[in-house]
Amino acid sequence: MRTHDLFFFASFFFLLGILLASLGWKEGMLIIVFTGTGIALALAFVIKKKRLLIPLALLFLMILPGALYEAADAKTKSRISIPFNEKNMFTGKVTSNPVKKERQEFKLALLPPHKGNVQVQTNLYPEYSFGDILKFGGTIQKTKGGYGSYLENTKDIRGISYFPKLEKREERTARTAWLFDIKKYFLASFRKTLPYTEAAFLGGITVGEREEFTPELKDAMSKSGTTHLVALSGYNITILIQVTVGTLIYLISRKRAFYGTILVV
Repeated sequence: MRTHDLFFFASFFFLLGILLASLGWKEGMLIIVFTGTGIALALAFVIKKKRLLIPLALLFLMILPGALYEAADAKTKSRISIPFNEKNMFTGKVTSNPVKKERQEFKLALLPPHKGNVQVQTNLYPEYSFGDILKFGGTIQKTKGGYGSYLENTKDIRGISYFPKLEKREERTARTAWLFDIKKYFLASFRKTLPYTEAAFLGGITVGEREEFTPELKDAMSKSGTTHLVALSGYNITILIQVTVGTLIYLISRKRAFYGTILVV
């Protein structure tokens, strides 16, 4: 089995484990895992196709890590502790790159004694960054309605705090904060070399940044059906893969180019 095929099927069986665990098929999942593994191993020794069937047996075992991941995720969500609609003091860590529109919005992971993710909406200044540790006083309102369901289901955000009194206790403690610095560097470069609208559009295509889009540009893209061009979708990732592979295969072997492309993505 080729390396990229093994990677694909390992991911498939891992996701299968998540699906089965989320459906509550604990007994059925174990039956599938051990039956599939046993049959694959038996056939490997009977028909002597070990190069194919032994990897298949190992793939069935990938269902178990997927199930454990789902169980751990469900356990974490069950421990959410947020006092809604009560004035209180909170401490949290900024876990998203702040978005600036009419106001500044970011996701904050509450720290003990509280636990859970909330969205903070505050003034444009002072600016906050991914990884900052903030202390704030105010109230957290529980997410409601269509927008609330969107936040809860797609971003695991359970509440919103509007314009709390924020105090920065510690800044940029996250190891991955440098990734957002790279993003800001690219956006700044676009603004230096291109007109405002073109720079904003290029930022949307490359890194999915749309906070600087004017209402006129948004309306024009909506009417022309081109909004998908500035969404970080499979199309954008495909372009990234093609460019990366096309460059690496001239420098290193195809096998190493495969792993290098995964790292870049």
